[in-house]
Amino acid sequence: DILIHCKGTYYNKAFEEASLKDWDDCMNTNTRCLVHFTSLCIPFLETSKGNKSIVILTTETKDRPISGELLYAVSKVMARFFY
Repeated sequence: DILIHCKGTYYNKAFEEASLKDWDDCMNTNTRCLVHFTSLCIPFLETSKGNKSIVILTTETKDRPISGELLYAVSKVMARFFY
């Protein structure tokens, strides 16, 4: 069985333009749902027979963020270090 995380939302705002709501929305979509859905699926993965995998898709933005992508890049770094 496989759990594939590919959900994400993109925010293209400079740090000084981003509101706390923007940060919350980005983190809730790109990281919090990752934690929540993984915690829901682990009991099923533990009882399944055969190979088990959790796959988290991210982007290169986490390695080389460009101007205006701070929110998105931070959320993808968090996702990268989740596993």
